Amino acid sequence: MEVRWTEEASRLLENTLDYWTERNKSPNYALKILEQVELVEKSISENPYFLARFIKKVKLYQRHFFNSKFALYYDILDEENVIIIKLFRSNKQEPL
Repeated sequence: MEVRWTEEASRLLENTLDYWTERNKSPNYALKILEQVELVEKSISENPYFLARFIKKVKLYQRHFFNSKFALYYDILDEENVIIIKLFRSNKQEPL
């Protein structure tokens, strides 16, 4: 399936990467996060339901990754063969 990101999800990912780059005075951790995002994105594109949890409150699927430090929230449009990533979140944030 094709994976697309909303502007909000892209912005949230970018803000997180910027935060960790500034905080650590190095891009290394941010690059590790990005590498994990790419792996999860590939996994989701191949099997979007595997290891996913449906969150009724927001009507999105959730996939944790990078030792459960982060999560992607996405919608599956089976009829269009598309996955829309709607949110990128740190699991330290308040739950949705």
